Amino acid sequence: MKLLLQHKIVAGYLLLMAVIGCMVAIVLHERNRVRKIEDESIAIFQTQHHINTAHRYVTTLLTYGESVIVWNKEDSLSYRERRTRTDSLLQILSIRCRDFIHPDQIDSLCALLATKEKHLFQLMEAFQKIGNEPQAKLRAAKLRAMFNNTQDYKSHKPCTCVDLLVEELEHPENLLNGI
Repeated sequence: MKLLLQHKIVAGYLLLMAVIGCMVAIVLHERNRVRKIEDESIAIFQTQHHINTAHRYVTTLLTYGESVIVWNKEDSLSYRERRTRTDSLLQILSIRCRDFIHPDQIDSLCALLATKEKHLFQLMEAFQKIGNEPQAKLRAAKLRAMFNNTQDYKSHKPCTCVDLLVEELEHPENLLNGI
């Protein structure tokens, strides 16, 4: 009986060790699963952050491009820098987000932004070329002479007085002399 009791005790210890071993294996397995979930969560957060940043960059480019009328060379260089930064971020997204964003869509967006940049630069040059103040005054005076100072809005023949308004703003003393 003594031997049987020792066998029972050893079998109980072996069974207890097996249960503890299984518990340790389960804990290690769950830790690995939690680590994988955390890594996936971090990757999703980073992807979401990159997408939000790209959206903000594109929105900034669109709003910045609306002021092309008053751009100078520094503004155009700033726009180019912002566009290349946006382009780089979009290329990173095309690699990281292949599962749910087709790379052709990102390439298409990059191509559209590059084309828009080219058109904005052409607009800037055109505005700088024809948008100077003396030319605007001269054209306004010619337009007013062409319509004989009439303000016939009904017939769509308004008289423009832009050159006179600019002259008054530039030389307010002339207004005071007339009083």
